[in-house]
Amino acid sequence: MLHSAHYLDTTGNKTSLPPHIFQLVNNAYHMRRGPSSSMVKLAMEVRNWAPHYKAALGVVSFRLQARDPGPCSRIHHRIKTQYQYLGHHTSTGTCTNGLHDDDANCFEQLKMALKSVGLSKRHVAQTCQLVAAILHLSNIKFTIDHSCDMDAAVAHNVDVLGIVAEFLSIQPPALESMLAYKTKLVKRELCTIFLDTDGTSDNHDDPAKTHYTLLFIWLNEHINQCLCRDDFDTVIGLFDLPGPQHMTSRPNSFDQFCINFANEQGISRFVPLVPYFNNTECVHTLQNKPRGLIHIMDDQACWSHKKTNLTMVEAFGKRWGNHSSFNIRPVD
Repeated sequence: MLHSAHYLDTTGNKTSLPPHIFQLVNNAYHMRRGPSSSMVKLAMEVRNWAPHYKAALGVVSFRLQARDPGPCSRIHHRIKTQYQYLGHHTSTGTCTNGLHDDDANCFEQLKMALKSVGLSKRHVAQTCQLVAAILHLSNIKFTIDHSCDMDAAVAHNVDVLGIVAEFLSIQPPALESMLAYKTKLVKRELCTIFLDTDGTSDNHDDPAKTHYTLLFIWLNEHINQCLCRDDFDTVIGLFDLPGPQHMTSRPNSFDQFCINFANEQGISRFVPLVPYFNNTECVHTLQNKPRGLIHIMDDQACWSHKKTNLTMVEAFGKRWGNHSSFNIRPVD
């Protein structure tokens, strides 16, 4: 089963049919379809990572309707809590904490789907607990304690630090050290760096992305094991590709170019006709073999000891200089 972000609805009208596997695959896909970094770099008008809302906010909305705190105390979620990874939105239909009216229903559908493919109540609870830990991880704040001799930042809201440590089954001091220090390999030597408040803010994104990725991998493997039969090959295949890249802190690099080009190629397989100007010739200059722009870049990289950026641009111009979709601007 191959998916393309936002362009293919895998559920259709099948969500009401047992075993609800279509809804589950759709949820799993949207949990992982974008780059992990999109979980920590938010667009203010985008309600990112819908399963986060379903799992974390859905249970709160459901219990509020029933006037029963219930599992809220176990996941330490409060109605007024703001979560950095969920964003703060005030558009129509969304409260400042991101609640939607249908989150409770979506959460029930998600639980039903997980149960239908063989996940036990314990596994579902642990999954929600890990998602809650990731959400709380974004809210750990650090400060510089000038009263101590250490240069590293220390946790300011130790209560939130304790919640995350409890959910991850580690000691709070160990979690604090993991976020306040960073170890790097420098010329075959391990060096530990003391992080300031800005550094710790960036550092907690790494464990969040790691845990989220591991959770997705485990869910995918566990579901496949539950569905697997000796007399029938049943596999859930997810097209795992980062979403379109547009860096705000710096210009896009070659990595972002490759990801964006792969996205365009993937989307074109599902949506061959886009109501936009015909860019077939532009794509041709990129992917033509031989001597397309990407082919030229690859060839230049193979001879990097002899080639430079200038020789690559010259090769571009020599092959595509007269093409209407290609233009070389003078260097500033």
